[in-house]
Amino acid sequence: MKTVVIFCRYIDQAKPPFNTAYYTAAYIDLLLALKKQGVQAYFATNPTTYKGDGVFTTAYTTDKICPVADFAVVHNIKADVVYDKGDFTATDVTLLNPEYVSTISASKAETYKLFSKYQPLTFICKSRAELEDALQKLAGDLVVVKDPHGNGGHLVFIGSREKVLSLVPDTFPLLAQEFVDTSGGMDGLADGMHDLRIMMGGSNIWGSRVRMPAPGDFRANIAQGGSEYYISVDQIPTEPSRMAHEISQTFKDYPHYIALDFALTNKGWRLIELNSKPGLTAADSGPEAAHILNQLAAYLKQLTESTA
Repeated sequence: MKTVVIFCRYIDQAKPPFNTAYYTAAYIDLLLALKKQGVQAYFATNPTTYKGDGVFTTAYTTDKICPVADFAVVHNIKADVVYDKGDFTATDVTLLNPEYVSTISASKAETYKLFSKYQPLTFICKSRAELEDALQKLAGDLVVVKDPHGNGGHLVFIGSREKVLSLVPDTFPLLAQEFVDTSGGMDGLADGMHDLRIMMGGSNIWGSRVRMPAPGDFRANIAQGGSEYYISVDQIPTEPSRMAHEISQTFKDYPHYIALDFALTNKGWRLIELNSKPGLTAADSGPEAAHILNQLAAYLKQLTESTA
């Protein structure tokens, strides 16, 4: 029987991803979905437990939603595929996502180098002088500055040039980006500011979420207090669907599961960013969430079948 390991940064009830009941359920739901696919499934953590050729000296599993303390501990299991949710870097086992995919989709700078035609105008700044110069080149009263490796809406600064320059850290590189107005919403999907997260695995769209910022904020991330709801594949507007398929072709020769964030702006549809480690959603969140989880499990099983 083939084996999938879900590699997490921590296996600890006090630390992510198991520090909330919601995410604990979501990760265990994926583990159980894999088992329903006829695949052995385990959690692992700590790179020192990896001995090469897919072998982990310590792993964890369960057959039900339960606290981390109730996970069964197993030893010396051999993975056919590792699903990386915690910075696993080995190259001698099939990895979702491999380095090529994760490097491009985890770095906003690398994303822009490849996909600038889909994105708001952006400058990659290596010093405060370059940042100040770049901000003057951007149109409009509001500007955006981002850490190229930030996620969850962290280290994203939006406001006037003076305000943003007073807030950004002296840690470079940083991205200076034109502000695009999403307040016009999406017809039938969002009335105001938003983004549209499209989930893709193996170049196929599995589903989507409409995300909206908290009142008074521009960032639609759930980590920043935003709200979201799922939509089905056939509800995704044509243009971002087309763009997502085009972008995904860059990764067609690699196993990949990514999120692509789009928004309908005052300048048309724009890609905001990619995400190489999109968050998991518990199956009881609704049929669309359960569908994505089951698609991910089926894709991981498919990857095990392509291994020797």
